[in-house]
Amino acid sequence: RLIVYVNKGDHGFHNGEMDMKTIFRAFGPSFKRNFVSEPFDSIHIYPLMCKLLQVEPAPHNGSLAVTEDMLWSR
Repeated sequence: RLIVYVNKGDHGFHNGEMDMKTIFRAFGPSFKRNFVSEPFDSIHIYPLMCKLLQVEPAPHNGSLAVTEDMLWSR
């Protein structure tokens, strides 16, 4: 008996639907209170975390410009 299974990655939900998006919630001394951001891709969290931790980021495809509006400018 030969069982053929081909996974085409179709799980029934379209990743473009807003109901399928993740939530990014942050609070602390570096973040503005009650700030609501436009939706953004999670790839932009890496440069944000590097800035907050004061570490030099490795090469990446994210952009701090996407998330820096949620930070207090000090």
